[in-house]
Amino acid sequence: MENYIIYEEIGKGEATTVYKGRRKETINFVAVLSIQKSRRAAVTNWVRIAHQITDDYVVHFHEWYETTNHLWLVLELCTGGSLQDILDQDERLPLSEIKKMALDLCRGIHQLHKNDICVGDLSPSRLLLDGPGVVKINNLSCAHFESEEIEAIYQSVVDEVTQGIEADSLDEVGENAFTNPVRNIAYHSPQALVGHVTLSADIWSLGSILYRMFTGTLMYKGDEIDDVLMQIKKDSPKSKIDAMKNLDENAKPEEFKNFKDLLHSLLEYEFEKRPTIETVLDHPFWGKKITKKESESLSSTSKSYFGTPKGSKNPQETTIRDEEDAEKTLTQSMMDRSIE
Repeated sequence: MENYIIYEEIGKGEATTVYKGRRKETINFVAVLSIQKSRRAAVTNWVRIAHQITDDYVVHFHEWYETTNHLWLVLELCTGGSLQDILDQDERLPLSEIKKMALDLCRGIHQLHKNDICVGDLSPSRLLLDGPGVVKINNLSCAHFESEEIEAIYQSVVDEVTQGIEADSLDEVGENAFTNPVRNIAYHSPQALVGHVTLSADIWSLGSILYRMFTGTLMYKGDEIDDVLMQIKKDSPKSKIDAMKNLDENAKPEEFKNFKDLLHSLLEYEFEKRPTIETVLDHPFWGKKITKKESESLSSTSKSYFGTPKGSKNPQETTIRDEEDAEKTLTQSMMDRSIE
């Protein structure tokens, strides 16, 4: 982390603290994430997928580091907060704003799907906005190629790092270094809830997010998978969408009709019947055709990448920086910061 100046804390989660940072000798401001090693598998997978994608609608990954007690990610700084923050403040949004924000989200999904990558856990808390208000997909810890299973990827990280560790030490290592994928099941498709995560699962999540943005409520609530599945079977998305009223007094009837039609297609129970993201981008709701340039795919690179963070040689033989030095750097940077 010696290449960065760390400023104030700008966010905090269960296992992550986010700081505003700046690369030394530049005016390039970044987000610096300090993550507990209990999330090693998630971070390793995030980095693996981030190396496949460079896009304006996906939060840009710069580099990662490892110290004694933490993993550190350096990412693009998005100063507009998350979509969840906006929904917490405003409850719901007009169709004009939903259209702009959702189109950004669709463009990000499009680039990932063109590379055969499932986002795996789309939710408002994982969508960030930059200063001008562009929506970007953040946190690719649950993302994977459609042919893969995320649990197997996480397990491969565990196997790689624990290779050669004595059996009686594995419990301690497992407790301190690895966890299963952490997901927001409220936005998951019925198939994803039972472990079948494909590109079409992201399409359902997109629909769930748009429904939340317009109505101000979750389509389905619950902390347990069985609870959510039961709600979906008892009260189908079709019935919920049909019952929607136009809460936006400025929305034209045709615009609202197109929005409901889009939701119906996105939230189709049978995953084979859901549209591809390319078809979604051609829907009349957007009011314009997406340009060819916007629909161009990235060059697909399906290589397997398990990069090693700076500060360590490899997962089996790790040379780690002294955590005290990292903490001193953090403290000194905050004391010496020249920008508030």
